[in-house]
Amino acid sequence: MNSSSTTGAAVQAQTESHEHGNGHLAGEVFTYLPLNFTSSSRKTRFLKLLPATNLKDEIRCTIYHSSLDDFPVYEALSYAWGGEVADDPQPIFLSYEQDDSGSMVLETSGERKEQANLGSEGRFQITPSLDAALRHIRLSTSSRTVWTDAICINQKDEAEKAHQIGYMRNIYLEAQRVVAWLGEEKDAMEALKFLGSISWVAPDCSNYIFDEKDTPKWKACDDLFGREYWKRSWILQEVLHHKEVIFHLGIKTISIDDMSANFDKYFFTKLNLASERDSMALNKYKSKDLSELGNWRYDGWFRATATSESAPDTLFTMREQLKNPDAEAPRLSKLLHMYRDQQATHARDKIYSMLCMAKAEYTIPIDYRTREEGGFSTGDIYTITTRQMLTRVLMVLLWVESPDRNIASNLDNGTLPSWVPDYTTKQPLTTRTMHTTYDYFSADKGFPGGLSSKNTDPSLPNNHPLFVVRGIYVACITNTHYTYVIGNWIVKDDFKDFHLLKLIQYDRNPSLRIGTVEGKGGFLPQTSNGKPTLDISFENTSWGPCKAEVGDIIIVAAGCKIPIVLRKHGEQYLLVGGCWLVDKKIKNLRNLQERDDAFSGLMYGDAVKEVETSSIIVEEFILC
Repeated sequence: MNSSSTTGAAVQAQTESHEHGNGHLAGEVFTYLPLNFTSSSRKTRFLKLLPATNLKDEIRCTIYHSSLDDFPVYEALSYAWGGEVADDPQPIFLSYEQDDSGSMVLETSGERKEQANLGSEGRFQITPSLDAALRHIRLSTSSRTVWTDAICINQKDEAEKAHQIGYMRNIYLEAQRVVAWLGEEKDAMEALKFLGSISWVAPDCSNYIFDEKDTPKWKACDDLFGREYWKRSWILQEVLHHKEVIFHLGIKTISIDDMSANFDKYFFTKLNLASERDSMALNKYKSKDLSELGNWRYDGWFRATATSESAPDTLFTMREQLKNPDAEAPRLSKLLHMYRDQQATHARDKIYSMLCMAKAEYTIPIDYRTREEGGFSTGDIYTITTRQMLTRVLMVLLWVESPDRNIASNLDNGTLPSWVPDYTTKQPLTTRTMHTTYDYFSADKGFPGGLSSKNTDPSLPNNHPLFVVRGIYVACITNTHYTYVIGNWIVKDDFKDFHLLKLIQYDRNPSLRIGTVEGKGGFLPQTSNGKPTLDISFENTSWGPCKAEVGDIIIVAAGCKIPIVLRKHGEQYLLVGGCWLVDKKIKNLRNLQERDDAFSGLMYGDAVKEVETSSIIVEEFILC
């Protein structure tokens, strides 16, 4: 870590105050000149950030066009947008670069235009976050050439934006380095100093013992690794590679490798502290409420599962895997699941931000135009993406479930098919757990015939709202009941509904499929405070989707390793989510690698065996 490094005029700015030189900003509004790109060109704009001797000085930049094929020398800026420009516009002065004669240098190849005839210099508005980043990274005596999306891409030109996003990954890979703006220093240096004092006694295990006086330091650590930057979808392709990345915290800098090492100490030390806290809670409950023991025993396990699915943990882990420039690109399905909770201003950017860094195996259009403009709705993009992934593996169906969405979700004022994930919603801890442990089960083992060929019919549009699943009916849900999966002390408003699990009871009587199942959505009888009097918990009872209802059916589907729950909708079906079928107490949730007889044989392929030995048949279920 380079705690003494400064950028440009930042030191002087600590003691001086200087107003913007508004003379430059009171004139014309900057006008972009077209890039004149072709579908195969890698042409873009680059920004020269002019020097200043004071942090408060106006931001002045020149801009020019170039191609990545000309091997330009530049740095790429990574930062969190922090809202729309219109929310709090910050003016800078921007012009095309000029030579000594006053002619504009449009391209590095030497093409020039007369400046006077173009009116292309003047005010340009940016977000406060970008304003702060540019002020802190500019130099005091020389210009700095950078690429930043908000300026180098004409955000009002949808065709240009779609083209640039298609190779934005290359812009970051071919930069000299990536300069990442994390925000003002605040108490970040105190946090890093504190983490630096913690040493390892074993891999992923520190020698730290909690001290109450360290509480402010832990809060500083929480604030550092909870900054908005880490939550942004686009930063992933900007830093997940083998090239140098330097983080800026105010005037201080730190390499991404040093930041990663500090995060490891933060993450694993907090995990160890949480385990100790769980043990204390367990001892407390041993003498008070035995019914809560199961919850406390697996508290840390559920929390660890949830944490491992969020940034910055997965960011640093994935970067380590991609340090080898020859490393195979990750699959889009893996990225979309790992980074589902990352935030994006536009809903379709949840897909686009991952697409360019993923293995090239799908044909998903990058298009920001609406249907009315001849493009696609966000729902169309989600449907196209999901349909293509489902032709390879049905595990994607497990991504649909969320307390935040209805079975059929509304997106862009339209209806999203029930089988298409809404990537703007979060998933419960238990659903993530089902995904993490997915490969330990084999419900579809030996399924005859494989996936349905109807989904790959070339006459179907990519955004067709129906999807066909080949499956075996196995049961009907007869009762449901909510329970907690982690201790109440950890539950905050942000986690509302995400710590809950809907337990289900099911009946394999095939007559229930066409009859009316009586039930009130809860195990009966119950005590006055809503707790079931039966000995049920997530350790000895089947797990269902959070939206499961009495009367929903359970099937084993070709291509899916755990059963799924469907709801009849006319002649078609709505997808509700995945489920675990549990017949007795699970031996150890933390170790599911080996077959556990507590799980129904349906979790391990018994349904397929029944097809071979009885009158049970394989059916086609049309999901809508």
